[in-house]
Amino acid sequence: MKNLLITGRPGVGKTTLVKRLIERPMPGKAVGFFTQEIREDEERTGFSIETMDGEKGFLASVHLTQGPRVGKYRVNMDDLDRIAVRCIEEGVEKAAILFIDEIGKMELLSRRFREAVVRAFDSPARVIATIKMGEGGFTGRLMKRDDTNVVLLTEKNRNAVMRRLVQFAEGPEGEEASSR
Repeated sequence: MKNLLITGRPGVGKTTLVKRLIERPMPGKAVGFFTQEIREDEERTGFSIETMDGEKGFLASVHLTQGPRVGKYRVNMDDLDRIAVRCIEEGVEKAAILFIDEIGKMELLSRRFREAVVRAFDSPARVIATIKMGEGGFTGRLMKRDDTNVVLLTEKNRNAVMRRLVQFAEGPEGEEASSR
């Protein structure tokens, strides 16, 4: 398998897992981005996007007045395309491993994002991505690809999933060692 998708209910720790993995040394060039909650007075008011090389932007916010609405948030399509899409495109061109956190409802509003994700899955780069639960539409097609494995993350299997992600990130050598 070349692509690994991590799914699970909201708040189970998908982003935390990816961030822990990103902090580890990687064989070959690693490129990617992750999303994080933005909180004000203990209330979630939005989400940020941050690349592994430190570029930051806003994915969505309750304070935005323009952009598509998802729940109480408005999605910042400019930062989504400028930061996340550019990061995926860089990963397709230069990376041995590409991290995408996440392929979710907000991100899927961008046609450029969807196209970049497909290019990443088709590229030589190994892709580790978090993805919203559900098997329909665009995400369902990604989950059903022959070159893709889907892992359901739960509170109980976090450590086992982390070991599997490390082995996957290490490439075929790490996977062969784990299957012995």
